[in-house]
Amino acid sequence: WFIRLGGEWQNADPTHDFKGPQNTTQEDNWIIAAKKMAHRYEADYTYLNIWTEYPGDNFWDRSNSSFNTFWVKAYKSIKNDFPTKYVGGPGFSGFLTKEIMAGDTDNAATTFLTKLFREGVRPDWIGWHLFSVDPAEYQQAAAAYRNLLDATGPFSDMVWKTAQPFADTELILDAWGTSETEDVGAESPENISDEELAAIHNGGLGAATLGSIWMALQTTNTPHAFYYRAGDGTSTPGESGK
Repeated sequence: WFIRLGGEWQNADPTHDFKGPQNTTQEDNWIIAAKKMAHRYEADYTYLNIWTEYPGDNFWDRSNSSFNTFWVKAYKSIKNDFPTKYVGGPGFSGFLTKEIMAGDTDNAATTFLTKLFREGVRPDWIGWHLFSVDPAEYQQAAAAYRNLLDATGPFSDMVWKTAQPFADTELILDAWGTSETEDVGAESPENISDEELAAIHNGGLGAATLGSIWMALQTTNTPHAFYYRAGDGTSTPGESGK
């Protein structure tokens, strides 16, 4: 139903030699490979996702400008081969989402969309991420991204404000979940006990938190949201591998 093309966190050992294509030749080869995979599973999905978690050195270690150029090239080629599929991305990171919520007009999202606008690219959807335990933040983020695409509110000076090229672009929350540090007030996830972590993801606390967020999303213009169960290494403390 929803398939991601590229963009993965490295495995533990050995690590990736690099993150993402490193030159034009590798970019072109990546696009060829991505389209082969998309053709292989063509009967099984509606949405194609180009990359994810942007910006982020663990996914793309070159400049943001090089990513924007690559993404435009990839989108044009893939959309041309799959005109009936909903093609989008790039999965704006949770950190970038917080900047959009704050009304920041100079960041990786605004430069990315500016590049798309100037290249005449109108993606079927734009993906964003958020990891938080506050349902209201999901509502705020969805509204902020809609303002960004429509060039309204704090984003009323975006260069596309008159043309409105993204008016029909869907906003998909393609990765969401709880934030362990916010849940327990820890400075980092490493300070959370197995019991605290299990409570965040499971049982009454986990169900109440996730249910509240899901209900909050029903009040937004988010047609699809995909829960990303990151950080939940073991569902039951002390029972490794479960």
